Order: sequence, then structure tokens, then C-alpha cells
Amino acid sequence: MTTNIIFNMTKIPSAFWIDTDPGLDDGLAILFALQEVGPKLVGFSSAQGNASEAVAARNLGRLLSHFEAEGLSPANWQPRLVRGRPDPLVRKRLEMENVHGADGLGDLPWQASPAYTAFLDEKPLGLETALADYDKLRLICLAPLTNLAAALQNDPTLVGRIEQLVIMGGSLRAGGNSSMAAEYNFYADPEAAALVLEAGFKEIWLIPTDAPLTARMRATELARLDSLDNPLARCVGDLLSAWHERILSRGQGMYDLMAWFAAIHPEWVEWQPLYVAVDTAGGLAYGASIADWRGRSGKPPNVRAALSIAPDKVWNYFFQVLDPV
Repeated sequence: MTTNIIFNMTKIPSAFWIDTDPGLDDGLAILFALQEVGPKLVGFSSAQGNASEAVAARNLGRLLSHFEAEGLSPANWQPRLVRGRPDPLVRKRLEMENVHGADGLGDLPWQASPAYTAFLDEKPLGLETALADYDKLRLICLAPLTNLAAALQNDPTLVGRIEQLVIMGGSLRAGGNSSMAAEYNFYADPEAAALVLEAGFKEIWLIPTDAPLTARMRATELARLDSLDNPLARCVGDLLSAWHERILSRGQGMYDLMAWFAAIHPEWVEWQPLYVAVDTAGGLAYGASIADWRGRSGKPPNVRAALSIAPDKVWNYFFQVLDPV
């Protein structure tokens, strides 16, 4: 089959691991990651979040199987697949299936092949064990931070083995999307988010909802996508089909896709070093990410926060990948 894979191996020096709770926009992020870094995407862990961990694991297999069948993943690629922790550290798991369809993946008819279903019978394996074989790893977290926080509790030395941590989560000035104050990924496991942000990682790039909302997909982009007919564009269109009404009415933030773009194309982003804490007290601000804009805490920045991302850069590149000249 034809493929649009555009690996740029000289630009990307590290191995990548994605922790994910697919999720339609997770699917988009994974699909574009395959086009950009190919076999350097060495593995995935399934996380509770948009759906239960068991559903997330099944949907991860469905995504990877479909991408492979359409010729959109590297030849002979065998990523490592790891089951994650089923429950948040403290709170009860949230239910968000209404956002991504009853099956957690837009009710798409995609099926997992045997190659991507064997891991469903495995027991959860801590990230500290799964990542032990990789040096200079870039860990991309597109889900609640449950798996990473649990790994840090088991092995705090994991902090020194991750070269760069990219987190899609939190809201600094955009307001909450799951409560009055909190963004979903942090709200789904506030204690995990707080533990990770305070763990002392060398480098955390935080992509809160603020940045993706500056580059929403709108009707113009959807119409352009609908005009394309190739395997990659069709996969993207299928993943977005459940969100057409949202895109047409008010535009849709593609949170996980924008987190991937911010990680790989940081020059498109307005960044600011900040100290960010997560409220775990359990009141109205439970799960909220609180940025120290004026240095009141006296603490040094613990994240590089994305405040905005250039929509022209994002969407020009998006269609360049979907329909290369």
C-alpha cells in the first residue's frame, strides 16, 4: 500500500514511549507520531482515563492494527505494549465514555489483529520495569499520570532515566473542562499529577489546554480534510467523524495531537518556565493546576509550559503530511 511516512531520523535523537488512554485525539497523536519518528516510537502503555484501562488497552490494539493494515506504520515494526494500572492512586475512576463514543474510540468498526491482542492477557507491568532498557527516552504522557506516578513510587530513580517528559494535562488560564477549575487528565488523578510535577525530572514540557485551544480545528480544516482521499487522510477523517458537530459549531481543541506537535516542533509554541502545583485538597479546586505567575511560592520553575501554539504552522504542516506534494 502507499504510505506517507516521512521519518526525519536526523532531527529526532531519542527513543519515544507513549502512555495513552485512546481516545480519538490520542489516535491522531499516535498516527502522526508514526509518520514523524517511525521505529523510534519503541512502545506504549495503556492508561485509565478516557475509558477504563482495559478498554484503553483494547483500543490501542485496534488503532495500531488499523494503521498497520493501511500501510501507515513502519515495516516489521514491533513496539512493546504494556498494560497499565487500572485505578487512580486515590480517587475513584471517572467516566468519560460519552466524549469518545460508547467504545471509547468513536464507535469505529476497527478490529485488533492477533499481533495486537496477545498483550491484553498480560498483567500490568510498572513503567519503571518497562522502560529499564531504554536510554535517553522521551516519555509522552497523553493520559492521567497514574502509570508514571505509580512507577515513581516503586522506583524513584526513574526520574534520572527519562531525558524529557512531555505531559498533556492541566489548565493554567483556560479554566476547567471537567470541573470549575480542573482539566480532565489532572482531575482524573490529581495525586498522580502532583507527585509527577514534584518528582524532580530533568525536563518537563507541560502542554495544558491553553495551547491547543489557540489552534482549534474548525470548519475550514474539516472541509479541506474531506477533500482528500488517501489512507492517511481517511484514517484521520474516521477518527474525527464523531466530532464533526463540535468542529463545525465552535471548533475543537485537538489536545493530544497538539501535545505531540509541541514536543516535536517546539518552535511553533510560546513557552514559559513556571512553577506549577496541583491541588489535592479535595474541594472546588481539586485537580486544578495552579501556576505561580508572580513567584509567590519562592520555588524555581518545574515545567516549561506551553501557552499557545501557532495555528498557521500547525495546520499547514498537518495538511503537508496528509497530502505531500
